[in-house]
Amino acid sequence: MADKGFNIQGECASRNISLYVPPGRRGTFQMPMIRRLKTFRILANELPISIVSHIDDILVVCSALCNLKPPICKT
Repeated sequence: MADKGFNIQGECASRNISLYVPPGRRGTFQMPMIRRLKTFRILANELPISIVSHIDDILVVCSALCNLKPPICKT
């Protein structure tokens, strides 16, 4: 899943990966999940080069913590 503006369809197709880009919503700033992730200071700023090799692990932990919060949308 990617936010609007990521032009990686060709790379995904060559690796048999499906890319889901939700429909754009005019007048909103960011997708709610991305906005939640950016509340973590480590993801909101530039990363020091010394921790770039750990970015996957950092993103997984921050995403898991976001999943523990109450839902964004009501069903």
